[in-house]
Amino acid sequence: MTSAYWPLADLRIRSGPLELRPPVPAEYEVLADAAAREPHAHPRIPFLEHTADTPLRRGRRTLQWLWSDQGTWRPDQWSLTLAVFDQGQLVGVQNVRAAEFARTREVRTGVWVFQDRRGQGIGAHSRRALLHLIFDGLGARRAQYRAAASNQASLALARSLGYAEDLAPLTADDTVRHFSLTADCWRTRTDPVSTHVTGLAPALFMFGIGHE
Repeated sequence: MTSAYWPLADLRIRSGPLELRPPVPAEYEVLADAAAREPHAHPRIPFLEHTADTPLRRGRRTLQWLWSDQGTWRPDQWSLTLAVFDQGQLVGVQNVRAAEFARTREVRTGVWVFQDRRGQGIGAHSRRALLHLIFDGLGARRAQYRAAASNQASLALARSLGYAEDLAPLTADDTVRHFSLTADCWRTRTDPVSTHVTGLAPALFMFGIGHE
């Protein structure tokens, strides 16, 4: 979906059978439906974090999150949500966000794989693709990740990708584990699947780098 006003619409990350790209409005409803079907709260996913909730509220917050991503975007503060497709089927999202990225070169990341597609390696594979965009495409120096201390799958994902745990986080919340991955560490690792990013160059100014 080419747009002279919103070049991010053309961003594509392809890695094996996976493709990551910004979702189009018609896919927002699919994401909202998947959120509504989630049986448990996920404390690190904004639209799924409430424990006392209803499917309709989860779906509604999902739409609001997706709308907010684009509606509040600024080069000095942005949040990019990418839909993850496995062989053309929508299976989850990856998110990367930053404030003052041009100065800090640091980002935060999040992942949500649909309940019926977990345990198939999609989270790790799509996160490697996202990290390729973060480090090799945007030139980030550090990626940060938070996971619930009780979520063994998220903790294992972070460690498998080379994230180091911050043993002295800024907050005293012991229900959350903090991880970070540096560009230098990322570049020492070998990705088992080649990743290709297209459509990024015309959109670099939207991340606070490059020129419009």
